[in-house]
Amino acid sequence: MTSLLPRARSDRFPIRYRIVVQGEVTPRSAESLGASIIESIREQSVLDIEIVDQGQLYRTLDWLYEHGLELIRLHPAGEENRGTSFHYLA
Repeated sequence: MTSLLPRARSDRFPIRYRIVVQGEVTPRSAESLGASIIESIREQSVLDIEIVDQGQLYRTLDWLYEHGLELIRLHPAGEENRGTSFHYLA
């Protein structure tokens, strides 16, 4: 029988994402997310973060929303120019 519980974190491999938001993210705020700031230009911030599963992705997006940061783009790092803005975790 297949378990409906998520697999343990050690079973998953993180995917590094780039998240672009409208607004300024401080280094301290980024650190609380487990992210680093790549750049901050014209009131947009680019974050680099490793996401392990959908739960972590949703928590990250919720945190951004709760702090008034509008999501502009989300994509796996290295796929900036492939035309795909969203990547779904299995």
